[in-house]
Amino acid sequence: MRLWKHLFGKLVLLSVGFVALPGIPLAQETKTPAPAAKTEEIPFKPPVHPVTVEQLHSFLVVCHTAAFNRQLIHEKLAMQQKQLPEWYPPEVWDEIVQAIDNIDLAEVALPTYQKYIEQKDMDWLIKYMATPAGQESIRAVIETNIRAQHAGATPEQATHQALELAQQDAGELQRIDRLMTPADHREISAHTAALKHLQPVLERISAEVGKAVIDKQLELTKAISQQHQADLTAAKRKYDETHKSKP
Repeated sequence: MRLWKHLFGKLVLLSVGFVALPGIPLAQETKTPAPAAKTEEIPFKPPVHPVTVEQLHSFLVVCHTAAFNRQLIHEKLAMQQKQLPEWYPPEVWDEIVQAIDNIDLAEVALPTYQKYIEQKDMDWLIKYMATPAGQESIRAVIETNIRAQHAGATPEQATHQALELAQQDAGELQRIDRLMTPADHREISAHTAALKHLQPVLERISAEVGKAVIDKQLELTKAISQQHQADLTAAKRKYDETHKSKP
């Protein structure tokens, strides 16, 4: 049970550290986002045969990452939409939402995963996460993560809360353990060395992927805002003209 408790939730960290959302840049905004916190540098031997984009797509499908991220991002976008000025054109907003919705998370995360994970290890992770025990792990961590974010936690805080709760919840651990077959236990034992090798950098992977997602979202929102600069400026001017205070 000790090895299973050590792994529970931590592996799911590879697939739930995606949700992020910068502020939507408006027409006149030129603010530079605050630099991301630096992660601790840990010596790590890079993989000889890095994970492929096809493997990463399969892994994220098995982990239900797209649905998890889409739910929370749409909630955050809805909150941001309420904070937009009255003059902001809805068609520009819709284009931003669509662009963020269409982000290929595997493509964005691939450079990070390729720095740390071997193809053979990803093959096993995909296989394991598809088992009943793996699916229960994903469900438990994602549900806790969502509750934490709904309570006001940042994505990073929610992930840590979910992992801490998952590793301390004896009832959940027992449910997972009951779902594990003898073959599951043998597979975990066979991959102990690889999992211990990954353990020190799991949070670094999550942080790097989170930053990559923010950078991509910000790149798209800025590009769309620049494409519609004339529309945004005209909309604000028209609003200002029609809402001038009467003398």
